[in-house]
Formats: sequence, C-alpha cells, structure tokens
Amino acid sequence: MPALTASPSALVSAKSCLNCLSEKELKAVLVYCMRTSAGLTLPQVVSGSACYACMSKKQMLVALTAMVANQLTPTLTGRDLGSLVPCKTCASDKQIDSMLLFLFSNYFQATAI
Repeated sequence: MPALTASPSALVSAKSCLNCLSEKELKAVLVYCMRTSAGLTLPQVVSGSACYACMSKKQMLVALTAMVANQLTPTLTGRDLGSLVPCKTCASDKQIDSMLLFLFSNYFQATAI
C-alpha cells in the first residue's frame, strides 16, 4: 500500500467519501479499521470496551496518553512529560489537534502497520 503524503489536501482526498460522514461515524470507521487490523469482531470489541464506558472523556484521554507515552517515552514519568511540554496554554486545541494529525501521519508513514 503506498504511503500517503502528509499534506492536508492529500490526507483529506485519500478517501474523499469520508468527508460525508459525521464525527461519530468517523470515529466508528476508526474503530472498524483498528478492530479489523487486530482481528477482532464487533462483539469482542463491544464486550472488551464495556469497562471503559464508566470513564470520563478526560480519563480516556489520560489512558490513551499513557499508552502512547509508555510505548514512545517509557523512561519518562507523567511529571517529567508534563514539565517537558513547552507551551501548555499558548497553543489552541485546534493547533494541538493539527500537531497530532501531522505527527500521526508521519508516524504511520515511518511505521509498518
């Protein structure tokens, strides 16, 4: 499968029909792609994820961040990571989201999935 370029227009046009989906539907597509790649069925994912439903959105983000941090920066503590973030309040949510998208696109280009 050819790697996508990291440009926003290339990413958005790669599967143009995704533009027609709602945010909820896009999240469901991500779930489908990830569960299919992992070899899991929808009932397995529904059952396995049930215990996470009691978490707040913040707790879910903490858990996701911990998974990424444990893989990519295993020797750093949460306190270390918090102190390394140079500008916690000056970047908008959209700027941070755009940085994440850029980094994920580069990560997926460099990593065999």
